[in-house]
Amino acid sequence: MENRSYKILPIIPIQEAITEADAEIAKAMAGAQVGLLTRWPKLNSALNGGFRFGEFYLLAGASGSGKSMFLNMLILDFCNQALNGNFEHKFKILHFAFEMPSKTEVLRSFSSITGINYKRMVDPSNPITREEQLLLEHQTRALRDNDIIHYVEHTGRVGDIVETAKAFQEMWPDHKLIISLDHTILADYDDEQSEVQLVSNLTKVGIVLRKEIGAMMIFIGQLNDKIEDPDRRDPNKPQFHFPTKRDIHGSKSAYRDADCVLVVHAPEQLGIENYGKLGYPTKGLLALHLLKLRNGTPGVIRLKHDLSRGAIEEWKDGSSITSNGVTAK
Repeated sequence: MENRSYKILPIIPIQEAITEADAEIAKAMAGAQVGLLTRWPKLNSALNGGFRFGEFYLLAGASGSGKSMFLNMLILDFCNQALNGNFEHKFKILHFAFEMPSKTEVLRSFSSITGINYKRMVDPSNPITREEQLLLEHQTRALRDNDIIHYVEHTGRVGDIVETAKAFQEMWPDHKLIISLDHTILADYDDEQSEVQLVSNLTKVGIVLRKEIGAMMIFIGQLNDKIEDPDRRDPNKPQFHFPTKRDIHGSKSAYRDADCVLVVHAPEQLGIENYGKLGYPTKGLLALHLLKLRNGTPGVIRLKHDLSRGAIEEWKDGSSITSNGVTAK
């Protein structure tokens, strides 16, 4: 056996675990806010009170499905005083923006807040009006005063991500930490021999940081090309329309290591007109598949999207698709 140094792992007596469990029960009985809420009530309910610290969330989707926009909106919601002003812990957000620069993230946030088309904000041939500029400045004032969100634009290796996150936590020792990463396959290689190994090592980081510093981890993952196979788009085979864990790039480790796996899916992009066994119309449909929940029932939440103006809303009829294909209120 190689000569390695090992550490003694922390040992927790059951009495300490019982005390923490009782505290969780007391919070729920008192109606305390136990997680960070979003603008989507059905998602909050499915997650038993919102996104929680010490949990690892994997958000996957095909290219162009809206997963980065969805994460952008999650981050905005976490900072929204109307939603989370009464949350008991102070927190900071460290977003590893590997896919796009931080200014683009901010422009997307502006679009989501104001409803102004993102492209018009940066298009000199069709610029926003003076009135829209004043509206933008007024409605984004809270974001401009924000001291919660921080970005990392430069890509790094798995070890670099860990050290950066730990250093950031040391800067804010009295704050909880949310670490988001967009997205996994854009991290730099170290000793990894494949994308699958890279994703596997990154998801292990999610486990380490949520345990060692109690962080909330939200990683964006990619769906593989299987979701585009002809059988998956066939109108006569609706049972194959929904994404599964096998569609997630690096699926074995990513699905195994995450506490919660969400898939953002826009079936209209694949030419599907009626989605799944119940044949839901796909015009403007963004299906949020809850593939895995530690404490909850997997299912699907129907959302309606207009990504050009940063809008994702719950479907107007308020229904969702349960795991067995039955419509639920």
